Amino acid sequence: MLYCMYDWLIPIFLWFNTTGVTDYVPHDRNTYKMQIAVTGSFETNSNAVNAEMLRFFLAGRYIDNDMKDRSLKRMRDINRLGMDINADISFFHKPDSGLGKNWSYGINLGQRFLFGGQFSKDAYKLGFYGNAPYAGETLELGKLNARFLSYQYISLGFVKEFKGEKWHKSLGFGLGLANANQFFSLSVPRGTLFTEQDGKYLDLDASYRISSNDASKNRYFYPNGFGLSGSLEFSMTDRKRHAFYLKATNFGVMRFNSFSNSRSLDTSLTFNGVEVDNVFGVNGDYLQNTLDSLATNFGGNVARGAELLPMPGTIEMGYSYTAIPRKLYLSALVDYTYFPGYVPRGTIRVTGVPDPFVSITGTFGYGGFGGFNGGVDLGFHFGEGWHFMLGTKSIQGIVAERTTSGLSGHAGIIKRFGKRNNVNDEKK
Repeated sequence: MLYCMYDWLIPIFLWFNTTGVTDYVPHDRNTYKMQIAVTGSFETNSNAVNAEMLRFFLAGRYIDNDMKDRSLKRMRDINRLGMDINADISFFHKPDSGLGKNWSYGINLGQRFLFGGQFSKDAYKLGFYGNAPYAGETLELGKLNARFLSYQYISLGFVKEFKGEKWHKSLGFGLGLANANQFFSLSVPRGTLFTEQDGKYLDLDASYRISSNDASKNRYFYPNGFGLSGSLEFSMTDRKRHAFYLKATNFGVMRFNSFSNSRSLDTSLTFNGVEVDNVFGVNGDYLQNTLDSLATNFGGNVARGAELLPMPGTIEMGYSYTAIPRKLYLSALVDYTYFPGYVPRGTIRVTGVPDPFVSITGTFGYGGFGGFNGGVDLGFHFGEGWHFMLGTKSIQGIVAERTTSGLSGHAGIIKRFGKRNNVNDEKK
């Protein structure tokens, strides 16, 4: 057999976690029975807010007007913004007996922080400049939608391989449990804000709903609810040049307990002598300021009760081609995560292996939380069964942070052990 970069058994650690850390040195994958991987990733992106402003905001540093103005120039009618942080430990095992012939299983443990949303240009202006500069204007705030999730998860998955003369296939399934730790959700389907020319009053016509977990139990790992999800995957390859996979992961529901809070409003109101400096709380503690600012300025109906939220499920389809065996690999994939602010993303990857111990990958994509993205990944083999990977999906945010968006990084270390005695059989 000529190995391809994505051979017929896609490793379960890559399949069930959400880091996006790809195993770029897989030449000895089928020669080992077991694998342990520790991976982590961070990504924040936007199709409008530039990388400079994202970096300063995340670091809690002062954002001056020049910085705000540079992002304002990139604003569209509807803009997207998101952040995904994931840390994961996984175990993969392909036993010789016990599960049956050609069965494998994997276990994952991890933590995920996910924020995403969309907002109008006027919402950005109101949030960062206040309403005073726009006296005599009507700001359009509708179609604002944002969500934040923090949860810990454990998943168990199984893969069955089907070996044919030409095509080799695998079918996998898994279940996941989540500790629902924190959430925040804001929806403004309709909203306009008019400030009178002399600033004596403002008119609000809006419908919004904002909800969050119990603020008194906002500690990490605190069990404010639970989640249940499922995953399916199919892959096939001719084990020479072509490989294809289709997967749906992390689809399910998350329930936060009855101590969750919500506030809603659907009305038209006039306020006298009010200046809204920071209606969406973009400075300081974003989530708490948002709740306090809306409550203080606009009021609304308060309720307490359980909240059901969909898990951030992902659909992904990919194809890879071995251009030069063990030297050059080409791949393309499309993915979509069901979460506010995320749009379908397409990615092209070119991987070169200049040395058996080193791989270099260039990526180019469009979509997700942002727009165009370019990245570089490196893979290293540094001992019997040991591999290390690191890279970024958003190199443009490093080299041109004032005119582009995107900050990201990922890394992983893998140890494979339990070398097989029937390696020759695997390579037929």
